[in-house]
Amino acid sequence: MVITLEIDSQDFVPTYLLICVNVFTCYQNLSSTQNHLQESYDGLNESCNAFQSIHNTLTFNYVQLQGNYTQLASSYNDLQTDQSNLSTDPTNYRNLAYALITTTVVFLATTIYFAKRKPNVIK
Repeated sequence: MVITLEIDSQDFVPTYLLICVNVFTCYQNLSSTQNHLQESYDGLNESCNAFQSIHNTLTFNYVQLQGNYTQLASSYNDLQTDQSNLSTDPTNYRNLAYALITTTVVFLATTIYFAKRKPNVIK
């Protein structure tokens, strides 16, 4: 596409200056737009870096929580096994019965001792 301008020699200088001013104005507008775009890009880049940092932190915390959950599940299974072993072992029930009988005998002996004892009356 070719643009042809017919210009008088008298109008050449003012028209040329007008074109130069328009070109300079367009250049300033483009430069300003480029600066705004660069600032926007820098802001987006900072936001992207911040989100990446947050993502990395969340991923690290998630992996730690998974490890803690696995360890907790393992401990729970161990406790379930121990509880199962304790509840099926008859010696545990026998030992509990002995402890209950011993505690009852000591309690009765202490009660009888203090019941038969004469109180010290202070005069």
